[in-house]
Amino acid sequence: LKLLTDPDRGVRYWAAIGLVASPHTAMTVTDSLKNALDDVAPEVSIEAATALIRQGKSDRALGVLTEYLESDTVEVVLHAMRSLELLGPAAKPATREIQQVLQRAATEETTAGAHACWMFVRFSAEAALSN
Repeated sequence: LKLLTDPDRGVRYWAAIGLVASPHTAMTVTDSLKNALDDVAPEVSIEAATALIRQGKSDRALGVLTEYLESDTVEVVLHAMRSLELLGPAAKPATREIQQVLQRAATEETTAGAHACWMFVRFSAEAALSN
């Protein structure tokens, strides 16, 4: 929990990853993860949202993930989309947003000079929709 507020974004990211894998759902963990939803580093916010959804607290967390699907940075879109894919049925309320990012990925993939990550965004969106 202490590392989730470290000045280094990489340390905060790995702290959030640890909390995603943690079985602890104490209120202090939940509160810390809710605060991390507003982290300046998208990777920290995405992992915090994933942890909260796994705890069954998806109200604002799911919205954070779907907001990142609209990012201008393909790596951020991929990270959020992959998190939604791995959440399985818990991501069902985001079906419309996942369909939209699937269409965006298909379009981006065919654009000259497209970033290769768009292909993986498409793969992830297709897998999420098949869950």
